[in-house]
Amino acid sequence: MLNKVKTKALISVGAVAATSFILMMGYTAGQHSTAKQSRKEIELAAAKLVEDKQAEDKASILSSDTVKEFLTQY
Repeated sequence: MLNKVKTKALISVGAVAATSFILMMGYTAGQHSTAKQSRKEIELAAAKLVEDKQAEDKASILSSDTVKEFLTQY
């Protein structure tokens, strides 16, 4: 006959190990989902910065058409 104390201890250790494993798997899955979300946010922010920079460069360039338009208005 098995010792009841040893059996209870073994079941407790197994339950703790299973719970730890499940928690670690959940944590890992959560890290992957937030990493993907952050990557998308970074890519969107970078694209917006590039567009803003291009718009700024385009606005700062004086072409003959913009000069003529300015001079005819004033």
